[in-house]
Amino acid sequence: MNIDILFKKEYNAIYKKIFPESENIMSWNLLKRERKMAKTITEKLAIYIADNHLSVTQVARDTAISEDKLQVGAKESLNATEFLELCSYLNVKPEELKKW
Repeated sequence: MNIDILFKKEYNAIYKKIFPESENIMSWNLLKRERKMAKTITEKLAIYIADNHLSVTQVARDTAISEDKLQVGAKESLNATEFLELCSYLNVKPEELKKW
């Protein structure tokens, strides 16, 4: 069996155990593609949340930011207040996002 396929299966199995309530498990390749194509700060933060296996629902509850804005592929962008609140919550310096 291909090692990449085995790793993806293990990744998805672990993800399902950690987030059993999640209906949508983003495929490994899709997440890698989204990361490379991310152009906006909103997209970068949504990918960061997904990469770190954080529950979008929990982040939305804790920050009072709409879940729709925290999803990879969101159509609506974060405003400045939401952006700074999310950076603080994730412990990410806003200036670091330029390097991503």
